[in-house]
Amino acid sequence: MLDPANWLAIAMLAGVIFFTTLAVWRDCRRSGYQPGAYFGIRALWLVCKLWHGVRPRGPDPLPATGPAILISNHTSTIDPLFLQCASRRVISFLMAREYYNIKLLQPIFNLNKPILVNRTGRDTAAMKATLRALGEGRVVGIFPEGGIHLDADSIGRAKPGTAMLALLTRVPVIPAFIERRPHTNNLWIGITHPANARVFFGSPIDLSPYYDGEHDNAALEQVTQLLMENIAKLRPKRDETR
Repeated sequence: MLDPANWLAIAMLAGVIFFTTLAVWRDCRRSGYQPGAYFGIRALWLVCKLWHGVRPRGPDPLPATGPAILISNHTSTIDPLFLQCASRRVISFLMAREYYNIKLLQPIFNLNKPILVNRTGRDTAAMKATLRALGEGRVVGIFPEGGIHLDADSIGRAKPGTAMLALLTRVPVIPAFIERRPHTNNLWIGITHPANARVFFGSPIDLSPYYDGEHDNAALEQVTQLLMENIAKLRPKRDETR
């Protein structure tokens, strides 16, 4: 026969389990992930926090619902993981098909419903898939540089596709800056080398002055420059990275 103290301890434990389960269920519902994917991304979140030291600087400015484009500099092969772990929304990243073809990692890639891109030329299928994702109210993550930029002291030249997409859809465009060392295009180094990464978010970029104008090459160049300037402005001073 259990004494009252034991019954109280059991009741408290049951209460903790119940409210923890309820909190996880609510978080899962808000995140937009299926339960299996939710626990998978939470495991990756722990890897980001404990191994790579990922910490967002500033609140996550992504809208709670509806479509948006998240743009960032590109420092390493696992940048999408850093941005996802710093954000509350599910982010579908544009991903080079050669990375997705790594069979061992496909279950991880599929957690975020990536949009596959062929980097051999103009990829109309990827553009249509991106428009469809935004039409479904998803957040799309794009690295405008189009590839990893290995110079840690600068940002690479961007391609005009992101500007075209932003003007065409008129969805919120939010900049981010990833600070990490080393910059690397080696997948194994990116995963195993502790990055001490920081993710800096900016406010949505106002592109409304360009919506009703001509979307010719000159306009796309101006918008592309504006996008990259907003990313560059988030670059921290050296003492802010600690």
